[in-house]
Amino acid sequence: MSEARERVALAEQVLLQERARLAGELHDALGHAVNVMVMQAGVGRRVFAENPAFGHEALGHIETLGRGALDELDRLLRVLDPVRDGTDRADVDPTTADLAQLAGWVRAAGRELDLDIGEVDLPASGARAVYRITQEAVTNALRHTAEGRIRIDLTQTGDRVLLEVTNEGDGFPEPVPGRGLVNMRERARLEGGDLEAGPVAGGFGVRAVLPVARS
Repeated sequence: MSEARERVALAEQVLLQERARLAGELHDALGHAVNVMVMQAGVGRRVFAENPAFGHEALGHIETLGRGALDELDRLLRVLDPVRDGTDRADVDPTTADLAQLAGWVRAAGRELDLDIGEVDLPASGARAVYRITQEAVTNALRHTAEGRIRIDLTQTGDRVLLEVTNEGDGFPEPVPGRGLVNMRERARLEGGDLEAGPVAGGFGVRAVLPVARS
């Protein structure tokens, strides 16, 4: 293969990798919001006649989630074109601090959720990975189960950060690899960590281990 063809092949490979990364970002960022909105709309529709106040509250939550989804889309578009927008990517990426808002959206949808976030030392890319992994794990819990407490635990021991997302319940099967699970594992791998997902005692768990920021 000539040098020119090698350069073209390399450029095409980089383009495909970037497309895959952006597809993962869109899936994780918008999939969660849309899933919760659908859940809220279904609950509101079923109870509106008997409890219009709750129905109106559900509509308010849907509006809030919709605005959040638009903000996520705007964030991704700014990442795609940072030169024209003049925005540093570090200023628009989600971090572990955004997990509280994520938990609030889930609770507003009517699911119990426990959030325990300890002090962790992660690089920006690691914090983004933790947020996206958590977001996808919670989205899967909402998509596949209608009830059961969701637990999110984030801790650090030595040079490792441990993220555990557990959907409490019984009778969970082994997961079928799909885009969401593949994205979560790839995010952990790119940070030098690993991720496991499957049935655990008392429910279904997603467990990711990531390295801390290098000094």
